[in-house]
Amino acid sequence: TTGGTQGGNGGSVEISAPNVLSLNSSMDASAQAGSTAGQLLLNSQDITLNASGANGMNGGTLDLNVNGTFANFSQIILQASGDTTTGSGNITLAAGNAWDLGAGSGLLTLEAGGDITFGNGSKITDANQWSVTLEAGYNFANNTVQSGVGNIYLNGGSGQSGIGSIQLSQAAINLTAGNSI
Repeated sequence: TTGGTQGGNGGSVEISAPNVLSLNSSMDASAQAGSTAGQLLLNSQDITLNASGANGMNGGTLDLNVNGTFANFSQIILQASGDTTTGSGNITLAAGNAWDLGAGSGLLTLEAGGDITFGNGSKITDANQWSVTLEAGYNFANNTVQSGVGNIYLNGGSGQSGIGSIQLSQAAINLTAGNSI
């Protein structure tokens, strides 16, 4: 789904499965200079974002290595919709994990039916023009954040681990939670 060799925007890639056993494919929605890279939409029950390891399921949670998994996209939408039995739908940025969004500009959106949690010392950073939107308590049936459901936690701790953070250079940060931030 890349843009053409003479130009054109990249395409869209959608992966929507509650139990992705592994994600060993290479995805590329890049575009030539002057065109916009494509979009990735990934939906699973629960998602943990790490800085190392293989992509795949770990006890009902999709573990994703942020280093290289999301290259060549200008829009990344990660959705944790939970399931009917657990109702969870959480997104966790693993403790100590640093996710650099990379070159160019784009929009990272994390939508969780439950909570979005930054582990101690974890962060999302960008020195370019990426925007970040976090929505906790997201109702996927009507595409809104529902009142009273969902939290965004920027967990802190003593010593080196520190608090979770989002550090952007030139773009917007939007945080919406149905319960608290």
